[in-house]
Amino acid sequence: LLKFDNVLNDQRQVIFSQRNEVIENKDSKQYSENFLDEIIDDSTFNEALKSFNNFQKSDAQFSIKQYLSKNPNSKEGYLLKALISKYDFQDPKQAISDLTMAINLDKNYAEAYYNRGNVFLKLQNRELALKSFDHAIKLKPDYKIALNNRGNLLRDVGKLEEALQSYLKAIKVK
Repeated sequence: LLKFDNVLNDQRQVIFSQRNEVIENKDSKQYSENFLDEIIDDSTFNEALKSFNNFQKSDAQFSIKQYLSKNPNSKEGYLLKALISKYDFQDPKQAISDLTMAINLDKNYAEAYYNRGNVFLKLQNRELALKSFDHAIKLKPDYKIALNNRGNLLRDVGKLEEALQSYLKAIKVK
């Protein structure tokens, strides 16, 4: 009960600080426009994601382009843009570029390294694919799908012992 009460108190503090910010802000119109822009940006990202999930590539590309024009430092935006590009592999170089941009924004973004590894693998660049999978696993040692894809790659190049080790690590992940 005390934990619940503390959560409510924390929420009240946030609400009151936002209320005070609005009251103290001389230009409430600008404040509300900024607030609406944040909501619209989130909805634009969500629209891109929804379109991507429904296999509506052109709609997804349009929405993510709008989102990134207002949020050029969004690693999630570049990851989604790359996933849209690699969706049918019409533009794998663009996917690599977008994933590299996401990595440049956050060097610890394991998902971007993993996805870049998949694109390199599709392009038959096994060396860069393995480096990307390894980096993703270094950042996130329990990254089951990266361990599995690493194992598949090592199996395909005849490194069966290393592949087995990668598979065993993936199996141990809960």
